[in-house]
Amino acid sequence: MKRSYELTVVLAPNPDEEKQKAAVGAVEKLVEKYGGKIEKNEEWGEKTLAYKIKKYVKGFYMNYLVEFDALETAKFEAKLKLEPGVIRQLLVRRE
Repeated sequence: MKRSYELTVVLAPNPDEEKQKAAVGAVEKLVEKYGGKIEKNEEWGEKTLAYKIKKYVKGFYMNYLVEFDALETAKFEAKLKLEPGVIRQLLVRRE
């Protein structure tokens, strides 16, 4: 059963714009690999973090509205945590 989710990803900041786009593209490919469909994506840009995460004081934020099969979300989240460049993620089911 497909459900709608909101995915927020904090990526390691990268001064090279091409590498930043490659990291964003890797997240989007991962969504598609696990059967997800991106309905909308927003680039929130680079923001200062409230506390250091993995020695980073800033992070690059992306927000997605995605549709996933409910059984695939756990596998997707586990794989996303291992993705290089991703320092935090949050996947929340929308009503």
